[in-house]
Amino acid sequence: MTENIKHKKRVLVMSRNYNNLLGMARSLAGGDYDIEIVRLIQINHKVMKLVAKTYPERACKYASAYHVCICNWDADNLISFLMEIYDPDRETLIIPCDDLAIPWLDDNYERLRKYYLFSDIAKTQGEITKMMNKQHQKKAVLDFGLDSAAAHDICIRDGKYDFPSGINYPCFLKPATLIMGGKDYLKRYDEEESLKQAVSKLASKFKNADLIVEDFVDIKKEYAILGLSIGGKVLLPDGCLEFVEGGHGSRKGIMSLGEVVSSPEILTFLEKLKAFVESLNYTGMFDVDAIEGNGKILFCEINMRFGGSGYAITKCGVNFPRMFADYMFFGKEIPDECKLDGIGKQFVSEKILLEDVTEKYLSKKEAYDIINKADIHFLIDDEDPGPFKKVERSFRYTAKITMALKELYKKFR
Repeated sequence: MTENIKHKKRVLVMSRNYNNLLGMARSLAGGDYDIEIVRLIQINHKVMKLVAKTYPERACKYASAYHVCICNWDADNLISFLMEIYDPDRETLIIPCDDLAIPWLDDNYERLRKYYLFSDIAKTQGEITKMMNKQHQKKAVLDFGLDSAAAHDICIRDGKYDFPSGINYPCFLKPATLIMGGKDYLKRYDEEESLKQAVSKLASKFKNADLIVEDFVDIKKEYAILGLSIGGKVLLPDGCLEFVEGGHGSRKGIMSLGEVVSSPEILTFLEKLKAFVESLNYTGMFDVDAIEGNGKILFCEINMRFGGSGYAITKCGVNFPRMFADYMFFGKEIPDECKLDGIGKQFVSEKILLEDVTEKYLSKKEAYDIINKADIHFLIDDEDPGPFKKVERSFRYTAKITMALKELYKKFR
């Protein structure tokens, strides 16, 4: 470790997804802190050793260290890993970039706060985990004038549950909390019998789970809204990200192409959203999913982390990760407002497009045509070219690796 790094503050950027890891590391670059990447892997298996060699974030020039944490679906494995890499000589901030680690950290807040800095609600253990439950969210936002699709809750306990009456069909079944391996059942249902069969299978598989059955909405537009909250002070930009195109297969519903947008209706929604987040006393970054349907913008969910498409906001001049780290380390206050320099710009997730090519949903030419037309790129970066070069070099092996992973994950579902 070089002398200048040894005395810097330290940020651990943590995720299962290289797209999220790169966006966060690049956003933090230039700050007065050392950046270390932590790749989370759910299962311990020999095939992961092959996959690990292809991880593009290994080539990120902004990371001073790279770690792999084998979680094996167990919070204790992450906590043990964090204690192993703890450095008593350097103040360290943890920034998880997907939903896996967030409740694990929050549910161990009292234990970990002695060693690490990370997001919290009112400095109280378990409050972020509680807010991550979408049943709780949908009830909480009503007091702030935010509309959402009408819904019914299903709470499975020890494999038992009450099936609600009055469900309107078609409907959409989704998890209220993170469910591993249940995606096949989380979709649209047009009649009661098929929905009952799906819930029965989920109850048999998971024994304990919270589900939401929402009225189906004819979606006109989909939005992602990024923000930062420091206790009771909330910062939102003057626009958000609109879904233009999504991935295919297992990536369906994940944005591959989007646009930075704003409108009077969006700004009105943002004002109501700001009041809701202010009420939480939350310190950390957040990401809100919303849709336009039934003639209004509807709240879908809030994620207590920086969203996967958030790097587009950074590239428009609003750097929430740097603001968050500067506050946590140095107490630097966040501004009262922020303006996006890039309304109308399009952004692209090369990861989603190239995975579509691998599985033959797109030709390589079609994918690169989309990539070349975009204004903002999540992977290609002239200042940090290594990750994209690594993807290109390993591209011919990606199909084999993807198929191997699919077969492997089936065994654990």
